[in-house]
Amino acid sequence: MNTFLRNLSIVAAGAAAGFLSGALEPAVYGVRGAILGAALAAGTLFLNSGRPPNSGSTGGKNLRQLFLTAVPAALGAFLLIVLADRLLPVRPGRDEILDTAFKPLPVFATCLLLSAALLRGCQLRRAGANPKWHWFVYAPAAAALVRTIGYREMIAFPFCLLVGAYPFVVFWLLAVGLVEAAWNRQRRQPPPGVGCGAA
Repeated sequence: MNTFLRNLSIVAAGAAAGFLSGALEPAVYGVRGAILGAALAAGTLFLNSGRPPNSGSTGGKNLRQLFLTAVPAALGAFLLIVLADRLLPVRPGRDEILDTAFKPLPVFATCLLLSAALLRGCQLRRAGANPKWHWFVYAPAAAALVRTIGYREMIAFPFCLLVGAYPFVVFWLLAVGLVEAAWNRQRRQPPPGVGCGAA
């Protein structure tokens, strides 16, 4: 049961972070962000399963595991976003800032770029290596660029980057990192009757 609650809390944290990053348009970007955040958080659970990476290892096996996790996570998020787009009571469309309508290619590319960067960071962290922090700068920038090119709205690039992509990455890393750290601390606590206070 503890494992189930741990996994659920990580996915919920990812979803909450994603929703918060899209709070300016909660019925569109909030929903899409929550779906992507939950999917990537779920992806971290698969990175943590099976044989763990060797400490500090960044070799081919880890990259293969990353590919087999990041791509399904991005694809799952994309398909759920497609479904949500069809079921949303508020139909996305053109507003005064940018086009919120659903366009498959830039949305999937955004999911894939963020999935690869964030899950690779988690993988390196769990392997005992330092994440490549510049990826968390470049990947959101690339995602925002792909989005603005796909929607033919280059003027909206700063908005997509500073109000969308970067907040998503920052909130997601904070939320998932804090929840995982809390569970890890709880797991390291000795059982009753064990430790410094044991008689």
